[in-house]
Amino acid sequence: PQHVPGLLFQYRREADGRAWFPYVSERCQELLGLTPEMLRASAEPMLRLVRPEQRQAMLDGIEASAASLRRWRLQFCITMGGQPRCLRGSATPQRVDGGATLWHGYIEDVTEELELEQAQRDKASAEAASRAKTEFLSRISHE
Repeated sequence: PQHVPGLLFQYRREADGRAWFPYVSERCQELLGLTPEMLRASAEPMLRLVRPEQRQAMLDGIEASAASLRRWRLQFCITMGGQPRCLRGSATPQRVDGGATLWHGYIEDVTEELELEQAQRDKASAEAASRAKTEFLSRISHE
């Protein structure tokens, strides 16, 4: 698991709403700045990292996944060490003892991927603007 680029995890949510990570790979320290021990005790430290405007979407997604037993997927952002990081998570749920739900999943850092996509969109936009300007000037000088 130490060579896997993302974070492998098991997330357990009891019927009463308490939640923690029975298993979380060591990559949690690099991706989240949290120790496995912290996350095994409670999911709260991770939830506090999620940007406030995205927390409810995360909780709603977990709730919907628990109710339907459908895959949970979410892209969300955290701030770690003052730096914004964008993560993408996916997990498959199953019902376990006592009405609890257990997800097996993976979280990866997609910050660089999103930055590259934005740079490509910006470049395409700039090229389109440049072509429009060139065409405009060509028409003006032709007339």
